[in-house]
Amino acid sequence: MQHETTLEKTTLATIAEAIQLKRVIMVTYNGERLQLNPHQLFARHHSVYLRAFNPAKSLRHDEDPTLGNFNIAGMSDIDVTTDAFEPLASFDAEVVKAGDNALVSVDD
Repeated sequence: MQHETTLEKTTLATIAEAIQLKRVIMVTYNGERLQLNPHQLFARHHSVYLRAFNPAKSLRHDEDPTLGNFNIAGMSDIDVTTDAFEPLASFDAEVVKAGDNALVSVDD
């Protein structure tokens, strides 16, 4: 990330800490306040993304919980809570696509 701003570095550090501590975060993402369980930060095409579980997302009764990808550029007002989370059993720290670069992941 050649052109990271101080704010982006602070954001990444905050999220990385939450991932390592397995702490729930509250973020404003594209104008919407979300509670997320952060599992991994990864870089793709000069952007950084967060793979996280959104417990408020509606699931069908036959659907397993999955991780969503959230572009860090769309995030603001990031708060690490004191609430812990358990990583999804289906979480695989392998990168999502070829060419992605995993930065930090939960380790169970």
